[in-house]
Amino acid sequence: MIEIGHHPVVNIPGISFHLDALVSMLLVALIIIVLAVFIRLFILKSSGDKISLSQTAVELCFDSLKGISLEILGEKGTKYVPFISSLFIVILISSLFGLIPVNAFYSIFFEKWLGHIPELTAPTANINFTAGLAVFVFLASHYFGIKEKGFKYLKRFISPNFLFLPLNIIEEMAKPFSLAIRLFGNTFGK
Repeated sequence: MIEIGHHPVVNIPGISFHLDALVSMLLVALIIIVLAVFIRLFILKSSGDKISLSQTAVELCFDSLKGISLEILGEKGTKYVPFISSLFIVILISSLFGLIPVNAFYSIFFEKWLGHIPELTAPTANINFTAGLAVFVFLASHYFGIKEKGFKYLKRFISPNFLFLPLNIIEEMAKPFSLAIRLFGNTFGK
C-alpha cells in the first residue's frame, strides 16, 4: 500500500486500511446517495406540465455531460453516458469533499460524545483511491473496447506495425499510473 503522510491504520486479517480515507470515502458515498435520492424524490418528480428551475438545472447538467461524452465518443457513445457521468460525479464530489470543514463541524458538535476521529480529507487526496479509480477505468475501457469490437480491438496494439507492440503496451500501462498521479497531485497539493 502506498502511503503519503501519516494515516491511522485499521488491520483486518490480510488487509490494511487507512481509516481516514475509508471514512471519507464512506461519507462521500453517503453524500452521493442522499443527493441522488433528493434529486429523484424532490426535483425530478413530475408536477404536470410545470417544470421547476431545479429540474431544469439537473437536466442541464445531465445534458452537458451527455454532450461532452457524445462529442468524444460519437453516437455509439450514448450507452456509455451513465458510466462516464457516474465517474464524473464520484470524482467531483470526492474532490469537493476536501473543501467541507468536516473536522471542524465534528469537533464542535460531536467530539464530546463520540470521541476523537482521524483528520478527514478528500478521498482524491489519497493515492490509493485515485489508483483504484484509474485501474477500474483502465479495465473498463478495455472491456468495453473488446465488447464493442471483439478481439479486433487488440489489433490497435500492433498498429502501425508489429514492431510497435512493446511501445503500445508500455503506453497503455502508463495511462492508469499517469491518471492516478495527476488526480492525486491536483487534490493533495491544495
